[in-house]
Amino acid sequence: MHAPNWDTGQLGNWDGPREQVSAEVLRAIATTENPDGVLAIASWQHRPFPQIQRLGLFLDGVREPGNVGALLRTVAAVGGDGLISSEDSVDWHHPKVLRASAGQWCQVAVGTVPHPAEFLQTCRHQGLAVVVAQAQAPQTYWEWDFRQPTLLVLGNEGQGVSPEAIAQASALVSIPSRIESLNVGVAGALLLYEALRQTCGGGG
Repeated sequence: MHAPNWDTGQLGNWDGPREQVSAEVLRAIATTENPDGVLAIASWQHRPFPQIQRLGLFLDGVREPGNVGALLRTVAAVGGDGLISSEDSVDWHHPKVLRASAGQWCQVAVGTVPHPAEFLQTCRHQGLAVVVAQAQAPQTYWEWDFRQPTLLVLGNEGQGVSPEAIAQASALVSIPSRIESLNVGVAGALLLYEALRQTCGGGG
């Protein structure tokens, strides 16, 4: 079996080393069952911790890498300042996080904190509104004024946001639904795009 016939001309101005391998080797070193035909190795570049000035997202115990990658992509789409997670969330370097972000992993500032409640308390003291998404909250998410600097907090679909993090909330908001819960990636997209709608002059 031969390696995929990938056009090396698509590498553009890349002048680094290249190595052609067989399809068997490619499948062995790739993290997907059907790799696209090209892999790259890159060194990790240190990035500073996200500085949330207008809009950011905090993930409390979100462990599904596909959802985290999708949320990275959405934060980039709305022009958010960054995405921060608790230590018990999925590792930012998980291959599925990178793939699901569709390239935005390299563009969005990310960070991890060991003590979510302390971090959220600090955010409030610095003037950020800490808005926690909770299924039973009486206030719907579109009723919140996103024109003020806001850090949105999402938990995993099974347990939600931890009580310690909820205790630091400036507000609790809900997403009306006829089912028990929404996918966290979908929930995050709704909240982030409502923030974009309001800050672009469409409401609030």
